[in-house]
Amino acid sequence: MKPLMLGFMLVQGVQFLQAQDAPYLRTGSVEVGGFGGWSYGADSWRGMGGANVSVAANKWLLPYGEFTYFPGIRRVVPQTTIRYDVPFYDIHGGLHLRARIPETSLAPYAVIGFGMIRSNFRGRRLSDQTPIEFRDTDPAVNFGGGLRYYTRYNFGFRFEGKVYRPLRGQFEQVFGKVLIGFFYQF
Repeated sequence: MKPLMLGFMLVQGVQFLQAQDAPYLRTGSVEVGGFGGWSYGADSWRGMGGANVSVAANKWLLPYGEFTYFPGIRRVVPQTTIRYDVPFYDIHGGLHLRARIPETSLAPYAVIGFGMIRSNFRGRRLSDQTPIEFRDTDPAVNFGGGLRYYTRYNFGFRFEGKVYRPLRGQFEQVFGKVLIGFFYQF
């Protein structure tokens, strides 16, 4: 009896996740979601998370705004030997260029964006308790790609990889992030 119930629940779950033919790629739709994942390239793999909102200009162009919080990336105070981890965040806008895979609920996309990377750190040097304060806001570009999966209930998932390139400032190292997110489409 248990295998029969498990099979029934599995079939119902698959039916729930099946998507509409393609009405999800409509002009004016709004998607709001959150995500989590890992950043890499600056010093080591680290967790990160954030949220985004997008409004479809048409079925291919999806302008968006995004906030990402990075709990800590190793930094070096200029002209010293002081090293520390500092949290920072990214606020940026950009464009997802969507495509459609016929007969599926998948939409691959390319992404390009521009925004600001902001860090704010106050602490003390461990050796002599000298105060350290560090604030920096740097412009950055980013690009990458991903894949969206739409369900029939206006809910979906996305998988994305993105590379950031700060354009100036103390933190000039190229780094990236990979994420899995969810969204709701209005």
